[in-house]
Amino acid sequence: MHVLVFYCVCVRLRTNILFGGTCFFLQWIVRRQRPNSIGESDSDLRDIFNYIFQGGYTLPTYKLVTQYILALSVEGRAKVKKLLLFDLAAEGILPSIAGDVWSEGGVSIFGILTDWLDTEMRYHEKLLAAIPFIAVRHTDDEILLATKRACSKMGIGSFVESPNEFEVIDTVTTCVHSTASESASNIVCGWKEFDAWSLVQLPHSCPCT
Repeated sequence: MHVLVFYCVCVRLRTNILFGGTCFFLQWIVRRQRPNSIGESDSDLRDIFNYIFQGGYTLPTYKLVTQYILALSVEGRAKVKKLLLFDLAAEGILPSIAGDVWSEGGVSIFGILTDWLDTEMRYHEKLLAAIPFIAVRHTDDEILLATKRACSKMGIGSFVESPNEFEVIDTVTTCVHSTASESASNIVCGWKEFDAWSLVQLPHSCPCT
């Protein structure tokens, strides 16, 4: 069964290659979370494709796969920003945020999700930001600053920094309905400002329009 499925995939891939390049294979790598270097590192896969295409197709390189993923990221962020900046604001809906800092193997990332209920009570969840955090102190102040920058960049309020603290523009807090995180003290303390606002606002009302 697995061989038959893989053969069907290869037939579809061959059709896509003949009529539109390597897009289908790149999508397969992304959706199945295969390594970006699979086209160069997996000799068995290369042998299979050489047999099927009689040497007429070269698997995408690590560089090409990475470029494709980055392009998808830009496109995806633009779609999410449109949702937050225009669609939700027009309906008077405030998004919520959830986040955590993951550190493993010398890599540290601050991930922030945003979620909301639309006017038909359907639940939506999107990735708001994945921020490299290896060179940043994991303090509550740094987490709050990174959060406000990420939210502002994606259309949740405005955060404009200035050397003069009295000239800073900051409406991010008033444009977030609520927050959720694990019990780590740094992020809990960092997001207290959001929680204080959520206690005084009306449920899902939006002052950002």
